Amino acid sequence: MVLAELGGKLRATLRRLHDPSAGATSADAERLLNETLSEISRALIESDVNVKIVLGMRERIKSRVLEGAGPRGGDISALGPNWRKKVQQAVTDELVGMLE
Repeated sequence: MVLAELGGKLRATLRRLHDPSAGATSADAERLLNETLSEISRALIESDVNVKIVLGMRERIKSRVLEGAGPRGGDISALGPNWRKKVQQAVTDELVGMLE
């Protein structure tokens, strides 16, 4: 039951990430990235995942997504139109790594 609920929350969060009206500008994209990471973190913590593990995962996802995002690593628009796929791949890889 808990895993099904967690899966539903994660799916809903990643679906919102791919909403074409969201994240049009760099500021919107950064806000959307932070909201997505917050929702994923909240869902994991509500499912009794250790807070330290969740925070570490969140930082790894964010740093992975922002690789190549401008000279200071903060300009998501520098990643191009596929930044959402990069977020989804980073989230998936971290979740799989957590289960290994």
